[in-house]
Amino acid sequence: MIIKLYNTIKRRKVKFEPIEKKEVKMFVCGPTVYDSMHLGHARVFIFYDLLSKLFEINNYKIKFVINLTDLDPKIFEKAKNNNVEYNIISEKYTKEFLHDLKLLKINSEIIFAKASDYVDEAINQINVLINNKFAYVSSGKVFYNTSNFLEYGKLSNQTSAEIKLRRLDIDPDKRNQSDFLLWVPSEDNEPRWNTKFGTGKPGWHIEDTAISIKLLGERYDIHGGAKELIFPHHEAEIAQAEGFTGKKPFVKYWVHTGLLKINGKKMSKSLKNSIRINDLLKKYESNVIKLYFCSYKYRKNMNFNTEEINDTK
Repeated sequence: MIIKLYNTIKRRKVKFEPIEKKEVKMFVCGPTVYDSMHLGHARVFIFYDLLSKLFEINNYKIKFVINLTDLDPKIFEKAKNNNVEYNIISEKYTKEFLHDLKLLKINSEIIFAKASDYVDEAINQINVLINNKFAYVSSGKVFYNTSNFLEYGKLSNQTSAEIKLRRLDIDPDKRNQSDFLLWVPSEDNEPRWNTKFGTGKPGWHIEDTAISIKLLGERYDIHGGAKELIFPHHEAEIAQAEGFTGKKPFVKYWVHTGLLKINGKKMSKSLKNSIRINDLLKKYESNVIKLYFCSYKYRKNMNFNTEEINDTK
């Protein structure tokens, strides 16, 4: 069977041919474990679970990794507000996330990797990036120097001029507005690691390349996640990985799912309009939820509709 995938970086559908014959290596961005999983998350993981199964029934051996972001400002803030250690929060919601996947019968063989277990790898990558002139130290922080990575913007199809207009993470310590954090000093209630470039913790983007390169190698087949992660997160991952290894392409196929909306707005915790998966599972069994999501093309945005899921039931 010929499998074709829409490759975001190519901006077209292409035939799938793995780097290594009959073996697929796939990394999917997992949740930040500070709260319960909502339907937007469920749609993402349902799709990649089905994609994994598609490879399996076509006799591919698959190594499937999902990262768990357990080092994040949202976690630290929630821990501070609840007067507990940060890992109490991350462990609680990690267990809940894995339980929800089980209830949804997302049962591919998956390696779940916590960011906190790969800090040494992140530190090593940052050291190499500094030595390779792709990163610099400023006021105890380490930034990626996007001006030295000439292809920054190739995934999101943006020119350097367009990226400069994206006012992300404004910081006077940056050389360029498009530069992004690799390392940041820790606050009093936050974990910290001592390095030659300062005491602190890794940034969000470097956590993922630390995990994926360690577990899947310097080049692998598929990187997945919701399309809202294309820029800056996945763009940053390419810059980090290719600056670190000197090998291209870091990922052969970039595969992204559409957003899930409710009442025409993106479903998210910050907007307080999310539906928790464990609440929906009280009304509908997992196969109903899966079939409902699969009634829409995975790359398209969809609007959650009670009438439609009742029709699916």
